[in-house]
Amino acid sequence: MDTLKKRQKVYHSWVVFRKLQFNMSFLARAINEKGIRVTFLMGEYDKIIRLSVINNFSAKLVNREIKILKTGHGSLIKRTADIFGTERISSNKR
Repeated sequence: MDTLKKRQKVYHSWVVFRKLQFNMSFLARAINEKGIRVTFLMGEYDKIIRLSVINNFSAKLVNREIKILKTGHGSLIKRTADIFGTERISSNKR
């Protein structure tokens, strides 16, 4: 994080989100009952959101997919946007 603005953004995110807690069993049950398909896009080199945490939650889901991208946490959003943009363009050509 090479700028004050970037550091402030990360700090603010941690302060705001640190108290969020979810009942993961309830959430998984609701997702399964509604038949929602969930795709997790994970960064292979991500040190913030660990694959082990996602595996614990995703194991409770019936309709799930985990895609591992060759990136870290900092580039995960851009890589995800690239993928969805490509998929959207591909699906529009049909």
